Amino acid sequence: MFFFIPDSLRRHVPAAAYDRGLLLFRGRKVLACSLELVSERRWSIEGEVQGTQFEPYEVQLTVQLDGRGGVAQFASDCTCPVGADCKHGVALVLQAAAQQGVNALQGGAYSLHQMRRNE
Repeated sequence: MFFFIPDSLRRHVPAAAYDRGLLLFRGRKVLACSLELVSERRWSIEGEVQGTQFEPYEVQLTVQLDGRGGVAQFASDCTCPVGADCKHGVALVLQAAAQQGVNALQGGAYSLHQMRRNE
């Protein structure tokens, strides 16, 4: 199961990208999401995220997790003008975790489903 602590992603992307990606996730703007385990703690995720343009942006990313569920490495490519480590990548990785049924993060205190509701 794909599990990670969302706040650990903050150090890998600009603050604005994280905050706006969270809004996209909450707004259910991720239209497609598929993930694949590449190695023990490395995941490949692909999907589409609706942005401001008519056509959704295509996003591909890899995320490497540490042994505690934190993000150790994050890299995303997107067809948006920013191109890499953007809000669309953040929204996609949050959706991937939610899609896998993550119920509690950081000691059971918070979940991605709660993040979606807390606007």
